[in-house]
Amino acid sequence: MEFTEEKVNEIKEKIYNIIKDMMTEEGKKIESNQYDVVENLDSIEFVSLIVEIETEFNIEIDDNDYDIEKMNSVEKLTNLVSRYIINN
Repeated sequence: MEFTEEKVNEIKEKIYNIIKDMMTEEGKKIESNQYDVVENLDSIEFVSLIVEIETEFNIEIDDNDYDIEKMNSVEKLTNLVSRYIINN
């Protein structure tokens, strides 16, 4: 299964919106096009983000991929989620 650019952008927007909603709940502000906002999350928020992403996309992220360096931007999260969706 190959993803179209439209599908990848849809995944990216969903991830961005999950982060935006989380930050809004925490009283943090987010710039409208700020795609590296993952770096602004503390460890508890980051774990919550991963749980939300797993739920939203019906995937389970393997422990080997559970690394902040692999998930520290919306772009990296989009690539990771896309890979899991393709492999399901």
